[in-house]
Order: sequence, then C-alpha cells, then structure tokens
Amino acid sequence: MLFFRSSQPASDDFVFRPESVEVGCFAGWNWTGLSASISGINSNLLETRERFLHDGEIDVFVNIHSKSYRESWFAGRLLAKMLYAERYIQERNIAWKDIRIVSRNALGRSVSPRLFVNDIDTGFVFSLSHAADRVMVVTTDSGAGIGCDLVYRKTAMLGVAKTFFHDTETDDGSGGNSFDAVWAVKEAAYKSCNDNEAFRPRLWLTQRTSGNRFVCRHLDRERRLFADVETYVIDDYTLAVARKS
Repeated sequence: MLFFRSSQPASDDFVFRPESVEVGCFAGWNWTGLSASISGINSNLLETRERFLHDGEIDVFVNIHSKSYRESWFAGRLLAKMLYAERYIQERNIAWKDIRIVSRNALGRSVSPRLFVNDIDTGFVFSLSHAADRVMVVTTDSGAGIGCDLVYRKTAMLGVAKTFFHDTETDDGSGGNSFDAVWAVKEAAYKSCNDNEAFRPRLWLTQRTSGNRFVCRHLDRERRLFADVETYVIDDYTLAVARKS
C-alpha cells in the first residue's frame, strides 16, 4: 500500500513541491521514492537552472529541443537530488549544482543513472521515470539494481501490443494483463538490469505471479537477467518498480 505525505522543500524559495512515497516490504525488500507533477517546474526554475544543475548537466539540458522533455528531464534531476539530499546530506555547504547525475556513457548510450557529489561517485542506487505530467524517482537500500517506469494509462496504445508483447503477455486468461502494466513491468525490469543494452521490449518476457506482482526475464538465457516487479495504480498512472534478482 502507498502512503503519501508532503515533503518540505530545501528552502522557502524552492517552489518545486514533491510528494514523498513510502512502500512497505515487497519480497524481502523495500523502496522509497519521490513523485511530483511536472507542472511544478515553472519558468523561474528553468531560468535559474544554474543554481540546480551541474555544468555537465547544463550542457545536456540546453541541447534538449523538446520543451516537455526538457521540463521532465529537469524535474527528474531535481527529484533525484532532493531524495539523495534528504537521505544522506547533512552538510549545508553542498549546493544543488555540486550534485551531478549521469545517465549516458561516453558513447551516448543509456546506462543506469549515477549520482556524483563534487565529482565523486556516491554509489547511490536509484531510477527515474516520467510520463505525461508526472515524474518519479525511486531508491532502495537493498544493494540490488532498481528500476521504475510510469505509464499514463489514458494514452496507453493497445494497438502496439502485438508488436512489442508475446502472446502470453497480452492476456492472463482473465483479461488481467493490461497494456500499461506489461509495458511498465518490461521497462522497469530493463532499467534494474541495464548493462548498456538498448531497450527492446520483445527481449523481455513477463509473467504474472500473483495480483500485482510479476517476474520478468531477458530471453537470452546466457545473460541470466531476471527481475521481480510490483505494479501500483496512482491516479491515472501505472507505476512499476523492479529489483534485479
């Protein structure tokens, strides 16, 4: 079950208002996250991005041409930094721009995100996702890889299911495998196991184990990539959180 509580901003002029999400034990582990509406990112925050983004992040930000993606990218970075700061930073002399998040390697390929403070890798384990007007960041202390994915249920395209899903995934016999849940499970599992491979949905096979719980595995058995996944419904969104097995 999800529990929401308001989270205070780092300072009075920090107008981005996230919600804190706490989730109970799942298969022997738990995760904590922050969720927020992207509409909380206003023009003042974007114009003062130098306060919140590392120089390396600004280089990425200015080259994002889509306004909506730029805002969601910025919101995700802020949430991840806030979640890390809330849990680990006690010193007041660390500025937001001292924290850098890197999610691509030198070749420009997507990799599991890493968080640096003053250019030192913190080892902070977390995952980011955004859909429509919402952004989510999750973390765990379990030490295992973690992945999350948000799907806006109102725009889930059922017509592409046959292209990206296997026959066993489109229906569990009771109509229970909805498009948004299966897609979210696949992408969350991929993120939790990310080893620099591009996301290809048909390489990941999902199987519902009970209720809102799934196992998801990579079809290349030699790679032995598996994830335990749990899904949640939050308003108009489906959220999947995965742990690398």
